[in-house]
Amino acid sequence: MASLRSDVASLVACLAGDHGCEVRMTTSGHWRVTRPGYGSVSMSSTPSDKRSLRNAKADARRYLGITI
Repeated sequence: MASLRSDVASLVACLAGDHGCEVRMTTSGHWRVTRPGYGSVSMSSTPSDKRSLRNAKADARRYLGITI
C-alpha cells in the first residue's frame, strides 16, 4: 500500500498537470492549489490521517470544480 504522503503528492501533480492548477508550497509546509476563476485548496504535504486524501479530493471537487 502506498503511503499517504505519496498519494497526496500524486494528487497535487494531477491537479497541476491535468487540470491546469497552480500549486505552491506555503511557508508552513502545506500545498496551496489554486485554479483561475475558482477558490483555493490547502492540503498537508505530510498527512497523518487516513481520511486526508479523501478530504483533499472532496475539497478539489467543492472549491476547484474538479472531480477526481
